[in-house]
Amino acid sequence: MIDSLEKALVTAREDTFKVQMLGNLAYYTFNTDPEKSLEYANQTLALSKKLNYLGGEVNGWYKRALANLSMANMDTAAYQIDRALELALEDGNANRILGVYNLGGVIYDRKGDMDKAIDYIFESAKISERIGDTLGASGAYTNLGEIYDRKGEINLALDFYRKAYNLSKISNDTMNVVASANNLGGIEPDLEKRLAYLEEALALANTTNFDNGRGYVYTGLAAYYWDIKKDTKKALEYYRNAIYYSMKSGDNFNAVSVYTDIGALFSILGQRDSALYYLNKGKNLSQDYGVEEQQIESRVELANHFERYGQFQPAYQNIKELVALKDSMFNHSLAQQLAIANTKYETEKKEAQIAEQELKLAQEVNTRNRIIFGSLILLLIVAGIFQWYFSRQKIKKKEAELALEKELEEAKRLRELDNLKTSFFTNISHELRTPLTLITGPLEAVLDGETENAAREDLEMAHSNSKKLLALVNEILDLSK
Repeated sequence: MIDSLEKALVTAREDTFKVQMLGNLAYYTFNTDPEKSLEYANQTLALSKKLNYLGGEVNGWYKRALANLSMANMDTAAYQIDRALELALEDGNANRILGVYNLGGVIYDRKGDMDKAIDYIFESAKISERIGDTLGASGAYTNLGEIYDRKGEINLALDFYRKAYNLSKISNDTMNVVASANNLGGIEPDLEKRLAYLEEALALANTTNFDNGRGYVYTGLAAYYWDIKKDTKKALEYYRNAIYYSMKSGDNFNAVSVYTDIGALFSILGQRDSALYYLNKGKNLSQDYGVEEQQIESRVELANHFERYGQFQPAYQNIKELVALKDSMFNHSLAQQLAIANTKYETEKKEAQIAEQELKLAQEVNTRNRIIFGSLILLLIVAGIFQWYFSRQKIKKKEAELALEKELEEAKRLRELDNLKTSFFTNISHELRTPLTLITGPLEAVLDGETENAAREDLEMAHSNSKKLLALVNEILDLSK
């Protein structure tokens, strides 16, 4: 599988399909070659960012966390799974979110942060139930039960183990039935039920050749016969079976625990050589495997063994190693935290640079938009000015036309008035001329002595016309008033 994927990767185009190929390679190699797995995870993340593929970025951070979990770099793995969760929630894909919560629960559990592990696993269980994934919910409840079991909160552990057991039965999930039944066999208050759970788990593991499950079930049976039945012979038999199946399935984690437990049992039984053999096997395997809690446990049991038999110098030596280990773990944790902080700083620095570039680009776009907007406003203003000017000119033209029309009407009225005045004076002149002629004619005849007999008539006519003339003059005076 790995070889064929690596060959196909050489000619693959840089697209989302290649992202999936890189992610698959990171997954297939995390257990056997975690450094190579981390390299593939980094490539997954880099290509996803280049393609702006959010789902691929989630996958990249997830696989980086998985690789660092395999290398026991727990602080780094915790930072990376938190980053994966942040992006997964942004992406909104339920399956990706579920996967991140599941891995986050494992990482924080191994890291020793049980509260954070519980938060992650609770979310995983809720999502699994919401989407109808009974297998996922069963696994989540099993993990929750194990954490509460280690915390000593037995009632809560029992509740979650029973939920996991019932769901795994419904979904016919053999692995989870074995795991949950084995877990119930460790804490069930009813001792007969406890043994029944363990025997059920062993029968199912044997039926399905589930070697990893056999290792854990035999460990549980050994503890039962040692703690409850006080049957050390049966306990040792089951411990040896547990070691066999744990090593066969490659489960070094359980093997370390079994070596330490069987060594402690031999120490209590007084079999010093066997005790030292198994305790040292557990110590050496824990050093090779790199699980810090188990390294501490193996040294504690060795120190207890030597102290039990009065060998204070080797007991003191193991206590010194224990203190040095804790100091080393602290320094290692501090170094990882510093590395994470530096990585976070560099990431934030790059993000800040990207943000600055985006800000500059946005400013350039805004400047361009302002120029365009300003130009449009200017054009509108100019157009408005021209519109106002043309409207003003049109108004002025209209006013001029109205003024000219008014002047023409005034001129016409004056002409009519002048004509009326001319006609008036012509008529007045005519009216005045007639009586004057009638007055002046008889007066001249009287003065010349031409009409002695008709003088009186002439004078009367002149007198009559003088009155008419006076009346006309009075009319003119009245008109002038």
